[in-house]
Amino acid sequence: MTLPTDQIFKEWVEFVTAVSKYSSIRPITFQFWEGCREADINSCHQKFVFLSKAELEQKREENAELIKVTSPYIDYLSLSFLGKPHLVVLSDSEGWILEVCGTLEEFGGQVVGIGPGVNWSEEYLGHNGIGTALVKGEPVLIYGIEHCGLPFNSMVCLGLPIRDNNNSIIGALDICVPKEDAHPACFTLALASIVSIENALSASSKLQNKLDYVEKLLATESLLATMVHDLKNPLSTIRGISQLGYMTSGSIREQEYFKKIIKQVDILIDMLNELLGKFKSEDYIKDSPVKAIQEVLNEIEPLCRARGIELSFFAQSYGKTIIHERFFKRAMHNLLINAVQIMSEGGKLIVRVNEKKDFILIEIADTGPGIPLEIQQEVFEPFVHGRTDGTGLGLYIVHYVITKVHRGKIWFETGTNEGTTFYIKLPIVSVAENKLNFTYQRSEV
Repeated sequence: MTLPTDQIFKEWVEFVTAVSKYSSIRPITFQFWEGCREADINSCHQKFVFLSKAELEQKREENAELIKVTSPYIDYLSLSFLGKPHLVVLSDSEGWILEVCGTLEEFGGQVVGIGPGVNWSEEYLGHNGIGTALVKGEPVLIYGIEHCGLPFNSMVCLGLPIRDNNNSIIGALDICVPKEDAHPACFTLALASIVSIENALSASSKLQNKLDYVEKLLATESLLATMVHDLKNPLSTIRGISQLGYMTSGSIREQEYFKKIIKQVDILIDMLNELLGKFKSEDYIKDSPVKAIQEVLNEIEPLCRARGIELSFFAQSYGKTIIHERFFKRAMHNLLINAVQIMSEGGKLIVRVNEKKDFILIEIADTGPGIPLEIQQEVFEPFVHGRTDGTGLGLYIVHYVITKVHRGKIWFETGTNEGTTFYIKLPIVSVAENKLNFTYQRSEV
């Protein structure tokens, strides 16, 4: 039985208030303190054990798959605490820290044993999120003074063991935040991430190596299914507030702004549903891509104008192809927004649609800085991006939509400070009807 959200928050506040006022309220607190005493661990003078650089590299190689699978989740969890002190820590099965994300220096960094290559097992540090989760083999919440180490006495840490396909513990994840920033929602997100990580690790051992890692996650829905609910809640709130603003606004201009916000929120919600595979084969239609492209251009035109970008569109083909309209518009939106975002000081964005024998050729050209040489070979791979604020999924989704959903081709030409042109090739309807089957089927694992 799932508790109502309001009740969960109420009980969390009551727990925090009680523990803050009476530090010995939890029996487990005495167990933690007694464990530290028996292990002869001095909270004021803890002994930190470090790996050498070579030893750390070897550890990372031994746990390469664990790091690969957990990295996007670590980044995501860290982003959920943006602007607040926090740590998201990954260890191996022996308590050696492999990855740390967050505000390390605010907590003292390597000086107080926070960083890759440090051992956080109970043997050295007493009770802590990593070490205790590994010993108990289950999620553990350690609140404030329950930690043996002084640096963490003001923290709340949630330690989560990670198990492989054989149910063996192969590592642990630890979420550390100041007591005043602790919230049940962030811990729920961490628990959901562990489920997805373990599903991904299990799938990784069963699927063929040639399958792309993120495609495995998309096929099992393990990455997206756990995140969609948390993403749709704030979107629903934004939509509700916008509807209220639309109904109470006395200005036609303001009402138009609210209508645009509501429309974009609906598009985002549709995107979330689509990413879960919640669409039907009848969503495919025979149509010219020009209409869909024009609609996307209309959406981004105000942003281009605000950034001083000259937007041009030339269509010399109205040939029809078989498209999934929402997916296709998503791909176009990702490509165009990428171009707009990299031209922060203005520029030109040109879109052309031409017909060549039995296919339609779409060109999207910008006058931006070009794609960095070091990522050009992997630009369509997941989690590869050239911007510090990018997720690395935009172009992966574009490639997936064009090549898998629409059976087309996509490539690009780029040059340093010379801009980038993406080319999309789609079969026209006469060829598509004879040679292609566009019924979309989700992969089975």
